[in-house]
Amino acid sequence: MIAFSCLGTLLSSLTGLDPGPIRPVASILTLVLGNLAVYEVGKQVFHPKPLAWGLAALMLIGAGFEILGLHTGFPFGNYEYTGNWVPSVLLWSGKTFPILLPFAWAMIVGSAVVYARSFCRGWMALVVGAALATLVDLVMEPVMVGPLGYWKWIGEPTFFEAPWINSFGWMLTGLLGGAALHFGLKPQESEDRTVPMRDAAWVFIGHLVLMCVISVGAALDGANLHRSFPVLVLVTIALASAVMVQKFRSGGAVARAGSPSRFADDASDEGVDQ
Repeated sequence: MIAFSCLGTLLSSLTGLDPGPIRPVASILTLVLGNLAVYEVGKQVFHPKPLAWGLAALMLIGAGFEILGLHTGFPFGNYEYTGNWVPSVLLWSGKTFPILLPFAWAMIVGSAVVYARSFCRGWMALVVGAALATLVDLVMEPVMVGPLGYWKWIGEPTFFEAPWINSFGWMLTGLLGGAALHFGLKPQESEDRTVPMRDAAWVFIGHLVLMCVISVGAALDGANLHRSFPVLVLVTIALASAVMVQKFRSGGAVARAGSPSRFADDASDEGVDQ
């Protein structure tokens, strides 16, 4: 779906054709399939039912903080959704709320937390996952605010087109929402948990690639590339490279180990850490 969206964005920019309803449908499918990918990766390692409940709790926490933020400015800063992110509904206060917003939280934070558990344990996996999700949002902000125009900030823009408190809000929501997922996960008796958990990284990396392509597509349409575009590209390359390096290193380690005992010990250690 990411490849389809990237190709459609470039074709639309090069030909000038209006994608019409294809664009919102592609957006919906990208988020829904992204969440399914996190679930499919996770259930190879964790029991499916706690995993599903954890992702649902993450969605609710993300939605709750968004509604709080829209009405109070805490914890993200002052912003509002434009209605471009369809489908949307109007809240009791008249504020626009995208229906897919909870799915976006589950996809980014969920994939980051599951990935972090491939090389961290206990509380550290939660902190690293939340920090990783915050980084992903930080470099995506100029695309979401600019070419996509999903929301707008009220106040002075920064280098990444969002107030710095937004990163605090993402870290806070990532920690609380990620905790609902992280501490509810129950590992199965699996021979190698590292490989499937590492695959979760490709969910948010794929989304970063899409943001890069959307930026290029906007430039082809005549817009200027945002000054933070090189940072977006570098972060995307760095994360993809880190996952690939981890893959080759852990592959050799697992081959030498030849035993599931390490992962069984890790599961018991996580129980102690929690």
